[in-house]
Amino acid sequence: MVLMAPLPILTVHGYTAVYCRLLDSDVKKFIFSDIVRTAMIILDLWQYEEGTWPGFVIMIDMDGTSIGHVTKLDVMTVRQLLYFLQECMLIRLKEIHFLNAPSFMEKLMMLLRPFMKKELLDMIKIHEPGSKKIFKYVPLKAFPKEFGGEYKDRITLRDEIICRIESNKEFYKDENLRRVNEALRPGGQKTTVEDLFGIQGSFKKLDID
Repeated sequence: MVLMAPLPILTVHGYTAVYCRLLDSDVKKFIFSDIVRTAMIILDLWQYEEGTWPGFVIMIDMDGTSIGHVTKLDVMTVRQLLYFLQECMLIRLKEIHFLNAPSFMEKLMMLLRPFMKKELLDMIKIHEPGSKKIFKYVPLKAFPKEFGGEYKDRITLRDEIICRIESNKEFYKDENLRRVNEALRPGGQKTTVEDLFGIQGSFKKLDID
């Protein structure tokens, strides 16, 4: 189980921020492709409800992660996700913060770097456990209570997100109906998207949809 919670306060630069972390640290239950699917579902609904933003910040709290989680990251899904972040997002990604970075953080970065452009690498900020530097970007009070902030606790945030998804089933049905019918698309030279995902055209018609 993963938490992906939009925070109630903008960053110091006026960007919208989302806080992510594992709720269950059991490596046996960690399925990266399912986590990415969940993130896409939440992000789609969030954009639908709020519209566009001047900038987007992702904060990933690494507390509770282990090297075992890294070994379960399948390279193809990592590659797909990073392609999406760099080429397909409808909002402008501004910063990525890794909080409570563990001792194996460099091993994780070794896996990610081959699929990242310099522009994305430059957005990444790594914060060691106990570091206060994140609060130069996002006020402490914006974080969940377990992180020391004044926002809601993690379980409440999880339950609220589940409730929002369940109450917007019609939105997801409409989204599925609006997907491109790839059978009608004329053939041609394969693009990077097709090479990555096995289709021509719409990125969102992926296994991480």
